[in-house]
Amino acid sequence: MMHSVMFVSSIVRYGGGERWMIDAAEGLKRKGHRVLLVSRPGSVLHEKARQVNIECRTVEMRGDLDPFAIANLTRLIRSFDPDIVCPNLDREIRLCALSILAAGRLRGAKTLQRGGGIKLIPRRGSEFPLKNKFHYRFFYTRFVHKIIANSRATKETMLSLTPWFPRCKVAVVYNGIDVAVYDRLRNSKTIIKERLRSFLGLANDTTLITLVGELNERKGHRFVIEAADRVLNSHPNVRFLFVGEGDARKEIERMLEERQLHRYYFLLGFRNDISEILTASDILVLPSRVEGFGYVLVEAMAAGIPIVASCASSIPEIVEEGKTGFLHEVGDSAGIADGICRLVADEKLAEAMGEAGFVRVKEQFTLEKMLDQLERVFFLS
Repeated sequence: MMHSVMFVSSIVRYGGGERWMIDAAEGLKRKGHRVLLVSRPGSVLHEKARQVNIECRTVEMRGDLDPFAIANLTRLIRSFDPDIVCPNLDREIRLCALSILAAGRLRGAKTLQRGGGIKLIPRRGSEFPLKNKFHYRFFYTRFVHKIIANSRATKETMLSLTPWFPRCKVAVVYNGIDVAVYDRLRNSKTIIKERLRSFLGLANDTTLITLVGELNERKGHRFVIEAADRVLNSHPNVRFLFVGEGDARKEIERMLEERQLHRYYFLLGFRNDISEILTASDILVLPSRVEGFGYVLVEAMAAGIPIVASCASSIPEIVEEGKTGFLHEVGDSAGIADGICRLVADEKLAEAMGEAGFVRVKEQFTLEKMLDQLERVFFLS
């Protein structure tokens, strides 16, 4: 049976939550459902939606009770007539709830209600608790049908201050990726590895340790820099790649200059070829302080490389300690160095962990599995 889903995001930049919306919208459309993606004018999300032929509209959303946003969302709801509205942030939940109510009053179509009508099902992708404030309690208890959390850690943290929201109404749906992309790349792994090293001016036998993520304090780049001396003393053939942009770039460059490590590190900035970079890398490192769901962890496992990561947030739900990688406490630079050195020194161990990660992705984190679970939450709950 075909259903209609309206995704709503007020975020201008493009991150994990926005990528999830594109993947979910594109996948549901492919399965025969009607999909509409609503975003702010000039957002990266809007451009990405256009590129993959997802029906999209723009609405400026400046605040929780923005009357112009509510009026525009109301018109879209009346014309598109969705079964599900899936917002991303708390602000969008309030805007969507009021817009659905307005659409129901203005036209005798579906109205927001428990047990029927339009279902308001937001997705939470960040590990922050719901605030125990009146307007949160009011909108979540009266209007939210269910919540999608991208990990058990996100669910537990979200509910930590909110005994008033039923646990049974939070469904964990892990992010999924298209593993076929990595299957194709693995067949050309040697060529891809040589191509990246040639681009960087490195010998083909250079070991590449890669961190993919926005350059900010949360991702823990400083801990990888602090681990460098210990790694390079044992394995001088190692080089580090930081892939991403962000506010911490100057601070990272300063640290590298102070420690005279700049020739061992490459800051590649924002890249569109992450799958190729991971395929060409030997180890992924992710020392995050907090992580809603690390897409890059799943991508690294699909690329067949082992992982050295912190045990923050949802990371232990993805990376199996001693099987697909090594975990360390947040901020443990010595633990990062130990994990890297063990993998660099033992090629067979690194290969076995990479292969175990690939198997785990195909069992737990495929796009198809995510879409099947999403359909159950949206249409059968």
